[in-house]
Amino acid sequence: MTPDRWQKLKPVLEEALEMQMDARADFLRKVCNDELLLEAQSLLNFEDKESDPFDQPAYDIVTGNGNPAAAKSVIGLQIGRYKVISELGSGGMGTVFLAERADGEFEQKVALKLIKNGLGSDTILRRFVSERQILASLNHPNIAHLIDGGTTDDNLSYFVMEYVKGETIIEFARSRNLGIEERLDLFHKVCSAVIYAHQNLVIHRDLKPTNILVNSEGSPKLLDFGIAKLLKAENNGDTATQHFVFTPEYASPEQIRGENLTTATDIYSLGVILYELLTGVRPFTFEGKNFGQIIQTATKTNPVKPSSVSKFESGDSETQEHDQKSKIKIQKLLKGDLDNIILKALKKEPERRYLSVEQFSEDLRRYLKGLPVFARQDTWSYRAEKFTRRNKLVVGAMTVAIIALIGGILATGMQARRANVERDKAERRFNDVRTLANSFIFEVNEKIGESPIKARELLVNRAVEYLDKLAAEAGNDLSLQSELAAAFEKIGDIQAEYFGSGLGDTVGALESHKKSLLIRKKLSSYAPDEVHHTLALASSHMKIADLSVTSGKMQAALENYDSAVAAIEAEHQKNPNDQNVKRELARAYAKLGQGILRTGSISKSLENYERAADILKEVAVADPTNYKLHHNVGVYESYIGYAKLEMGEPNEALNHFLTAFIIDEQIWQTDPTNLENRRSLSISHMWAGVAMRHLQRFDESVNHIQKALDIQQELYNLDKANVGEVNSLADCNLELGWTISESGKPKEAVKYFEKAISLYENIVKTDSNNLSALRQISFTRRHLGDTVAKAGNVSLAAQLYETALHETDTIIQNDEKNSEFRHDKAICLLQLAKLGFNTSGNLNHAIQILEKLTAESPEHRQRQTDLVKAKTLLAKLG
Repeated sequence: MTPDRWQKLKPVLEEALEMQMDARADFLRKVCNDELLLEAQSLLNFEDKESDPFDQPAYDIVTGNGNPAAAKSVIGLQIGRYKVISELGSGGMGTVFLAERADGEFEQKVALKLIKNGLGSDTILRRFVSERQILASLNHPNIAHLIDGGTTDDNLSYFVMEYVKGETIIEFARSRNLGIEERLDLFHKVCSAVIYAHQNLVIHRDLKPTNILVNSEGSPKLLDFGIAKLLKAENNGDTATQHFVFTPEYASPEQIRGENLTTATDIYSLGVILYELLTGVRPFTFEGKNFGQIIQTATKTNPVKPSSVSKFESGDSETQEHDQKSKIKIQKLLKGDLDNIILKALKKEPERRYLSVEQFSEDLRRYLKGLPVFARQDTWSYRAEKFTRRNKLVVGAMTVAIIALIGGILATGMQARRANVERDKAERRFNDVRTLANSFIFEVNEKIGESPIKARELLVNRAVEYLDKLAAEAGNDLSLQSELAAAFEKIGDIQAEYFGSGLGDTVGALESHKKSLLIRKKLSSYAPDEVHHTLALASSHMKIADLSVTSGKMQAALENYDSAVAAIEAEHQKNPNDQNVKRELARAYAKLGQGILRTGSISKSLENYERAADILKEVAVADPTNYKLHHNVGVYESYIGYAKLEMGEPNEALNHFLTAFIIDEQIWQTDPTNLENRRSLSISHMWAGVAMRHLQRFDESVNHIQKALDIQQELYNLDKANVGEVNSLADCNLELGWTISESGKPKEAVKYFEKAISLYENIVKTDSNNLSALRQISFTRRHLGDTVAKAGNVSLAAQLYETALHETDTIIQNDEKNSEFRHDKAICLLQLAKLGFNTSGNLNHAIQILEKLTAESPEHRQRQTDLVKAKTLLAKLG
C-alpha cells in the first residue's frame, strides 16, 4: 500500500468503523472504486474478532484449512532434507518447527519455518534462489543464520535457520535479575547484529523479543533475519507488510500504515524492545482494539516516558520486596538521558528517529560512559531540534559558549563577594556575562534561522570576545588563568580541528591556540615544578605546529614541535616513571617526525617515529585494557610503514601496516559499533591496501581499500559536515582509484579520482588556508591525468597536468620548503614532457627540482627513481 493510497483509504475507514456492520457494505460501494473497495473490505475484516488474523492459530493461516489439529500432522514428516520433530512456536507469518537433518550426512538440529499461503510463495522461492547466498553469508555471532529453503510437496515455502535454544531477551533479563547496565549491554549486542545486517542491505522488519533469544552463555541471537527482506514483491513496490506478517505492538507507524519501509522501522522496533527491556511494559498495547484504533494509537499517541511507567522486576519471587524498594532508584536511572534516547527511537516520523542503529547504539554507549548523548528532550521547537541534528558543529560551539557563560557567572558570584576594592571588577564581569547571555538568547538564536554557518561563527566570536575580556582581568589568579588557557584551546579546536567537526578557520584557530600558549607560558614560569603545566604548554606548541603545517608555515611548525619535545624531555628526566609524561613524549616525537618528513629527511623522521613507538609500547604493556594507547601504538607503526614505503622498502612497510591493522581490528571487535573504532579500522585497511599496491598485489589492495571506503562512506553519511570524515572519504576514493588504475583498468578508476577531487574541494571551500587539502586536489588531479593518458585521451591528460601544475605553483608560493609540494611540481613537468609538451624545457626544470630533492633526502627511493626517468628521457631526445 502506497502512502497516497493510504491517504485515500484513511477517511473511508474512519467513517466505516463508526457504522453498524450491515451498513458498511452499501457505504463502501458508494465511495470506493473496485480496487479500493477490496482493500477497504480486507482491512475492515480486522475489526471482526472472530476473523482477526492476529488471533488465528498460525498453522491455520499457513495451511488455510482451519484445522487445529493440522499442525500436529506435520510432526514426523520430512520437509526437504529435514525431519520435523516438534513445534517451537507460531505467529502471523507461519509456524516454526524443530527439525533435524534426515539425509544422514551429519547431525544437525535446525529451526524450520513454514510460510503461510497468500504471501507470494513463488516470488519468495525465486528471490530465495538469487539471494540465499547473500543471506546465508550474514556471518555475525548474534545472528541465527539462514541455512536452506525451498517448497514442500503442497507448494508451501519454507526456510531453514540455525536452531537457538534459549529464552527471549525479556525473559532472560528477568530470570537473571539483570541490572540496567547489564540489560543495556545485552541490547548493545542486539544492535551490533542489526547494524551488521543493515550494512549488508538487509532489513529485519519484524524485530520483537520472541525473535531475540539469549542462550545460557548470555549471547543474544536474532532469528528470522532477512525473511521480511525476501518478502518484497518483485512486480510492484508493495511489501509483505500489507499482509500483516508483523507484530503490531513492535511495528512502526509507517509499517502499520502499509508504507514502504527503511532501516528506520527497525530502529523503532528496537526502541519498543528497549522500552520493554528496561521498564517491564510495552509503550503501547493493542489487545481488544480494532484496526482503526490500532492505527490511531500507533500514529497519533505518544508513549509515556519510561521512567514514569517502570515495572522493572526480577524473576525471583523472593526478591520482589527488594524490587519494590529499588523501583524509585530504577526510575531515577531511566529519567533523563535514557528517557530521551528511547523516545527518540520511538518518534512517529522516521526522519526524527536516529539516523541509524549505529547512532542509536552509540548514544547508549555514551550514556554508559557518562558522556553527553545526542538525544535531547524537545525544548524550543521542532525546527531547533532538526537544526541541532543537522549541525553538530554548532552544538559543539554552543557547548563551549555555555561553559564559558557558566564559568563567567561563577566567577562573577565570587567577585561580588570580595572586598569593595573588587566591586568595580565584579560589575564589569557581570556586564560581560549579561552581554554574552543576551547574544546567545537573541543574536545567535536569530542567526540559527538565517544561516547555520553564520550562527556557529557568531557563537565562537562571542565566546572569544568574552574570554579576551576575562583574560584581561584574570591577574594572578592561577586557577582562572589555567581555565582560560583550556577554553582558548577548546575554541581553537572547534575553529579548525582538521580531523574533527571544526569550523575550517585555520587562521582563527592559530590565534586562539597562541593565546592559550601565552597563558601557559606564564603558568609554567609561575609553577615550573607542576607537571600538568608543562604538558599543557607542550600541547599548545604541538597544536600550533599542526596548524602551521596546514597553512604552509613549516619553519614555525618545526620550531614548535622542537619546543614541545624539549619541554617534555626535560620533564621526563625529572619524572622518568610518570606514564602520562611518557605518553606525551611519544606523541611529541611522532609529531616532530611528521613535520620533518615534509621537509624531506626520511631517516630523521623515521628515528622519531621509532622512538615514539618504542616508548608507547612500553606504556601500553603496563595498561593492556587501554585501547586508545594500543591504537596509538598502531598509528606510530603505520607512520614507520609510510617512511619505509618512501625509502623503497614495501615489504617492511607492509609488515608495519599489518601490525597496525591487527591492533585496530582487535580493538574494533571489542565494540564494532563504536565510531572511533570503525574509523581507525578504515584507515588501517587503507594503508594495508596502499602497501599491497606497491607490491603489485592488486586484488588484495582493492579488497582492503574498498572495505576502508565502505566504512568511511557510512561514517561520512552520519556527519557530512565533519571535515575529518570528508577528508578520509576523499583519501579512500583517491587510493582506490590509484590502485584500480595501476591494475590496468584506467577507465574504471576515473570516477574515484573525480569523487576525491570534489570532496577535497568541499574542504577548501570551508578553509581556503588549508594547504594540505589544496595539495591533495592537485595531487589527485595529476593521477587522474595519468589515468586518462593510459586510456588514450592525451589532450585531456595534458589539460589535467597543466591545471595540477598551476595549482602546485600556487601552493609552493605559500610553502617553499615543503619537499612534497616541490616533488609534485617535478612530476607534473615530467608527465607533460612525456606527452611532448615543451619536452626539453619541462624535463630540465623537473631534473633541477629532483636533483635538489635527492640531495636533501638521498634515502628517498622514489625521488631517485623519478630523477633517473627524467634524465633517461632527456638523453633519448639527444
